[in-house]
Amino acid sequence: MADWSNLHHDLLVLIVRRIPLYDDFIAFGGVCQSWRFSLKQYSTSQRIPKTPCLILAEKEGSSYLRGFFSLNLSPSKGIGGMTRQVLLPQAYGKMCFSSQGWLITIGKNLRIKLLHPFLRLQIKLPHMRTLFHQKIKHLDKPVTWSYAAFFDKIVLSASPSETSDYVVMAIYGAYEKLAFCRHGDKSWTKIRTKFPFLECFLDVVYYNNNNKFYCVDNQGGVFACDIRSPDPGLTSTPVTTLPEELAHRISDVALFYLVESSETLLLVSQQLDLLVPPVGGVGINEYWTKGFIVFEVGLDGREWKELKSLDNRALFLGHNSSISVEAFDYSGCSPNCIYFTDSFSDSSNMRIPGGGGRDMGIYNMLDGSIQPCYPGQSRSNVTPPMWVVPSLGMTNSLSKVAPLV
Repeated sequence: MADWSNLHHDLLVLIVRRIPLYDDFIAFGGVCQSWRFSLKQYSTSQRIPKTPCLILAEKEGSSYLRGFFSLNLSPSKGIGGMTRQVLLPQAYGKMCFSSQGWLITIGKNLRIKLLHPFLRLQIKLPHMRTLFHQKIKHLDKPVTWSYAAFFDKIVLSASPSETSDYVVMAIYGAYEKLAFCRHGDKSWTKIRTKFPFLECFLDVVYYNNNNKFYCVDNQGGVFACDIRSPDPGLTSTPVTTLPEELAHRISDVALFYLVESSETLLLVSQQLDLLVPPVGGVGINEYWTKGFIVFEVGLDGREWKELKSLDNRALFLGHNSSISVEAFDYSGCSPNCIYFTDSFSDSSNMRIPGGGGRDMGIYNMLDGSIQPCYPGQSRSNVTPPMWVVPSLGMTNSLSKVAPLV
């Protein structure tokens, strides 16, 4: 029988070059040490494909397998691609967010962890009890409303695969406030605000251009937070606000996203239509996306601009850190498009049978059309589908920069 571990390095590199999907890179590196070495050598000199893939919702009563829908093999824009089943018991039954190639999981025991979805490595974060005054120990079924009340978004400043100098920022609580923790912290630190009951934040992003977090409130005000400060806090007033002459373009029901794209900060408004129940009814019967409006944020005294085109860029929005990629660099990714998943997390949405995940698609900035991004249904009352950018995270230093549990 052939000894696969003794295959020549040059032959292994030829095999690596023919691998189309990211999760197959992970499987390749897991064969043995020599294969893993060849993969590392290749990844340092060549670009590993990192087209965002769609983590599908957990099926009720399912096993520990989680579907990952890859766009790499899409034969054309819209429906296409391949779904791979990945064994992921660490995410089973938990609320999840996605950022920097990692998942952030929240269990019924209120423990929060970072999880690498392919390597299944975990990093402990401070317990949820350090954020809330209530002495909550465990969530009982049904958990949907409880989860929705705790977190709206959790993002990372950098990948734990690459550095231990990362910050985790969360939008939490009924009043949608901010809190953060650094690597190794035992508790969450709440961000102080000038008007704690007026400022409700809808999204937050780490802006690498100046190493600050930016968040947007429900009025289109953009605030900055420098977590390098000894006493981190938000600017007392917005550093900039969407001008009235542009704000009138936004519908009454809209979601805001902040995206770092080509060294600029974008504010994206997702325009929604709602179908409300008859008088006396409760909640929302249905909702759907009717379009997007994209603005370039006017930082440092610059003017705000509405963008009619993203050019070669594609945006990925949803229950994840907002992502911008150069579309021509990735197979299966269409330029000038916005790939979106269902992140309408108002608790009333959870009352609709099937939960979140009904409103997903690909919005074309050129003609305003919307087509499906996944050829099927994937819905959940806990975690709807979301985008994740694959990251190898296979460096020898990973065990040194993160407490793996």
